[in-house]
Formats: sequence, structure tokens, C-alpha cells
Amino acid sequence: MRILLVEDEEKVARFIERGLVAERFAVDVAEDGVAGLELARTYNYDLMILDLLLPRMEGTEVLRRVRLSNPNIPILILTARDTVADKVENFEAGTDDYLTKPFAFAELLVRIKALLRRGPVTRSSVLRVGDLELDRLSQQVKRSGKRIELTSKVFKRYKGRRIKEGHPEWARAKWWMEFSLGGHYVFRPIRDVSTRSQAKRAEIGVRESIYNGRFNPSTEQFSNFVDNIYLPWARNNKKSFAHDESRAKPLKGFFGTLELRKIPPMLIEEFKISMKGKTTQRGTDRKGVTVNRYLQLLSKVFSMAYDNGLVDSNPCKRVRKEKEGGRRERYLTHQEEGRLMEVLKGDLSHLAPAVTLALRTGMRKAELLGLRFEHINFGELPMFHPVNGREVEIFPDSLLVVESKNGKPRKIPMNRIVRETLIGLARMSDYQGEVFSYSRNGVSDQTIRSGFRKACAAAKIPYGQAAAGGVVWHDLRHTLATWLREKGIAEIEIMELMGHSSPNMTRSYAHSTHRVLQEAVNKLDRNGDDVLVPSTTSQPPKSRHRHVIGVKTVDWLRTEVTVTL
Repeated sequence: MRILLVEDEEKVARFIERGLVAERFAVDVAEDGVAGLELARTYNYDLMILDLLLPRMEGTEVLRRVRLSNPNIPILILTARDTVADKVENFEAGTDDYLTKPFAFAELLVRIKALLRRGPVTRSSVLRVGDLELDRLSQQVKRSGKRIELTSKVFKRYKGRRIKEGHPEWARAKWWMEFSLGGHYVFRPIRDVSTRSQAKRAEIGVRESIYNGRFNPSTEQFSNFVDNIYLPWARNNKKSFAHDESRAKPLKGFFGTLELRKIPPMLIEEFKISMKGKTTQRGTDRKGVTVNRYLQLLSKVFSMAYDNGLVDSNPCKRVRKEKEGGRRERYLTHQEEGRLMEVLKGDLSHLAPAVTLALRTGMRKAELLGLRFEHINFGELPMFHPVNGREVEIFPDSLLVVESKNGKPRKIPMNRIVRETLIGLARMSDYQGEVFSYSRNGVSDQTIRSGFRKACAAAKIPYGQAAAGGVVWHDLRHTLATWLREKGIAEIEIMELMGHSSPNMTRSYAHSTHRVLQEAVNKLDRNGDDVLVPSTTSQPPKSRHRHVIGVKTVDWLRTEVTVTL
């Protein structure tokens, strides 16, 4: 709806205009009585707000003239004149309501809506398209007479997600508010409330503070935001959320109850310095790459706070990362792989199938432990498996990783060794259930971790990232990618098999082996030590340092060349 505001005080006019626009009204502003009268006569307004102390023409005179040309428009007087005589005079001149300054915007808004409701208004406040109705006053939508519930501005969230009434965790969830008003995006929890009406009153209070220019954008504390917003989101959206939970502890210990908006880049630099050089749980000095992981998590926290309107910028973007010693390049050589498989017997025999699959499929540990026999196609025809509401095709002699680290399914062909290994495991479980389980074949996250350490020790392979040249289970993925590169497999195929999202990530896994590099260098010796330069019909440039040694014919090239120094 369209409102005409006639007000000569710029600050007051801007304040009212900002509030009305936020409430979805269209507002035209006139700065004196003559301009206001001209606009009122030219355009059809739903309501007019009129000051009395105006330049060029007083408000009471404007009121009388407007009533002559447009007796139906609702008019509200907004003035500092508060005597009974002024009120009587203007009510007799034709005003519908009278509000004195200073005033609360909430009261002004209620009076405006009351005038628009009771009229007289020349145009309906309801817009209709077919059986769809939109009431511009109550902001309600109906279809065929039935009200359509619009998204509420106050709602409950549980573990980072919005829930509806009737949800099993409704009583434990917390109330939140979310709306945009006056250039502010408000998305914050509502503390110390238990009912919807209390939450709605808290929302109205925040809106009033925006109207009056007293809104404090955010006082959200760092630890509260991490515990109540970021970590619940990480648990629901990241497979590696356990790393975030662990790294969040020193972050909360350092920044504590500081408000997010009051954490500058310099304070983050102090945190970075405090983390450098400290002894880790392994007894080694904390390296730059580890410090960068904490900074990476901190940056994610601030990015989420920025997206939710709690901060104006991410201060981590102005903090330099620590220097890193390059990407990890450890993989098993063929000799080490032979020694490792040799010791996987007896007490360590339960690890042999898992190691075999890791080395020949590139599956992560979590993907191996989540693999089920219904994800494997041993037949000659394609089969389909439901994933996120759609059917994913599994090709013959292939297996399906239902959810990779990037959240997408991945199909991996099986070679002879992988197929035989999986068939052996399937016969033990009648082709049903999980491929690996502690109760069935003694394989779990804990037994893989402890068993792989023992196997490396027995095979005389250094174990652990703290040891020089040490390997960890994840390096088996590096091993597969490196062996594929050694065989000349194209980078795009390696990326597809490994489930990487970019070629850059694949390059960090597929390393050049010493044998391949040695062969590349040896190719330089194939033509001997002489440097052959093809002769041409034109004379070579003269030089006092040029000496012709001789001429010889290269049969396979069938051309005459001149050897020069």
C-alpha cells in the first residue's frame, strides 16, 4: 500500500520512511505543505501522514484542502502540538487520528493499520488472482478461502535444523528468529523463552530497536556460537566432524566468551603464535600445517557467522597462514607391500581383506566399514541401489560407495583379486549385511588402527606421522593413486576412481615413483653424448668459436647433419 508522508524534519522523515518500507509499504515523502498538497491531488494514496508545523503552508490548511478534493483518504496528524485546542481544531478540519511527538514507531504502525482496516478506503486491501487471495493489511494468504501458513519469523531449531511442532525433539529445541528489516539481517537464538508468544514478543522488541536506531547487530559469544550453531551443523553435514570437535576446544579456550564482532585479526595472530612450537600429544613440536588446520576451522566458523548476519566480515582473511612443508607424499613401494601382506597372518589375518581392498580400490577406512554386500554386483547384469531418493546403477563386477567424503556415490570396478577377496567374505555371511564387522570377522575402526600398527612393525615399515618415513592407513590411498600413475593411467580416470573433486587433489595423491623418474632421466642417454644439429642449405652464422668436427649420416633419420661444438 502507498502512503504519503508530509514532514519537514529530515531525520524524522527518514526514520518513519525506513520503518514503513520495512513493513512493506510504499512511501512518498514531501518536505513542505505545498509539495504535500500537490502530491495528494496528483496521486491516489491509501493513507496520509501529516505534520502541522510545515514551511510554505501549514498542515491544518493542507488538511482542509485535501479534504475538499479527496474526502475518503485516511489522514493521521503527527505533530509536536499537544494541546487540546490543536487536537479539536484538526479533528474538526477532517483528520482521522492524531498522534503527538515524541512517539514510538510501534504505536504509529498500529494506528496506521487501524485506519487502513476501518477505512473508508476507496480500494480493497485484498488482491485476488483466481482463487488466490493476498490481504495486504494482515499479510495473510488464502486459497479457496483456506489460509496458507507462511514461513514464520520465529521457529525452533534442533541440531542446526529448523523443525516443526510435533517433532520428537520439539521440547528440547530452542527458539530462533529470522527476518530482514531496515537493512539488517537478523538470525539469532531467542534466550530465556519457552512459548511461541514469548518468542514473538522478543522478535517485536528487536524490530522496535531497529526502528529506533538502537539495534545492536550481534552480541553472540564465540563459544556459544561454536557449541550451538557450528558444531551441530558439522555433526549433520561433515563426516570429519570429530576433527572439528577436537580442534574447537583450544579455540574456545582462547576466544571464550568474546563477542564474535569484537575478535580482530590481531587477536587471531596472537592465537596463531600461541599454538606454534607447542608440544603435541605425540611429543613432537606442532608444525605449521597443524596450526593452519586450526585457522581453517576458525575461518569456517566466521564464514558461517557472516552468512547468518552476525559479523560484517571474516577477520581470518587478513591473517597469513603458516608455511607448510609441502603435501604428504608417503606411499608403499612394491617391496613394502609384499612384506606387509606377508605378515598379515595369524593374529593379523583379519586385516588382510581390508588391506587388499584399500590397496586395490582406494576406499577410505570409513567407506570400507560402511560397505554392505547389497552394494556389490557380482553378476553379469547391471543392478540398482536406492541412494538419496534415486536409483543408482551398479555395473557388473563393480561395487558402490553409497556416500563418499564429498557426499556423492562412487562406483568402483573390481579386478580379479578384489572380486575373489569379497566372494570369500560373502560366503562367510551368506551375502548379507556388512562386509566388515567386529562380530563377524574382527574388523572395526579400533582393530584396524591397532592391527595396522603391529603389522607395520612386523614388516619393518615405519608407522605414524611422527616417525621419519612413517605410514598411516590413509597412505594406502596414496599408494593406489601412485601405482595407477606408474602404470600410465590418465589423471581423469584416477580422479574418478579415487572420488576426488578436482585434478589438483588427485595430483597430491598420485606421486611420481623413483623408477619412473629414473627411466625418464635414462632416456637422455639413448643418442649418446653427441649433440646432432640438422644441416640446412643456408650458411651457418659466422663465429670465431665455431669449429666443424665432421659430417656423418644418421640412417634412421636419412638426413645429413653437421656436428658442431
